[in-house]
Amino acid sequence: ENKMNQYFDTDISFIGVQSLTGFAKSEWFRRPSFNGTTFNYSLKTDSLGSGLKVIADYLNSTRTELNNFISVYTLTQKNSHYRNNTPNKTNLYSLQTDYTKVFKNTVSFKAGLKFASTKRDNEVLNENFINGNWELNSNLSNRFIYKENLSMAYASLEKAWGKLSAKLGL
Repeated sequence: ENKMNQYFDTDISFIGVQSLTGFAKSEWFRRPSFNGTTFNYSLKTDSLGSGLKVIADYLNSTRTELNNFISVYTLTQKNSHYRNNTPNKTNLYSLQTDYTKVFKNTVSFKAGLKFASTKRDNEVLNENFINGNWELNSNLSNRFIYKENLSMAYASLEKAWGKLSAKLGL
């Protein structure tokens, strides 16, 4: 049994000019999946602390959710039966490299590159149960596809004089 599933049953009573009673039932089914990995590599190039670092990350996340809703009333034109299906998928990739060169005269040079990519596909499908068939409600459905690629770079030069230091970089 999947502990991610939830079920709700509700009795409904409206008291007013026109009384209305009924019940509502909703079901929530979720199926998440998450996978990721990281690669780290570090190379020390001298005894002063110079070196190269490489970090790579990958993440994959998928999730499907299905929500079923049924409402039945004494006033039958208020009855409804619909569902929302919300599948989504996310992929993240990143690669980073950092280089540090330490010189004997308390000067250090640092430089690095990073690339990150995000791909996301999210969807909401709303369907009404009409005459024994599921019919898409395009007014309440939506799909969002997002792609982003970022490239970054930096460099800096630092000089220390005892407790005082200066750093220049971009």
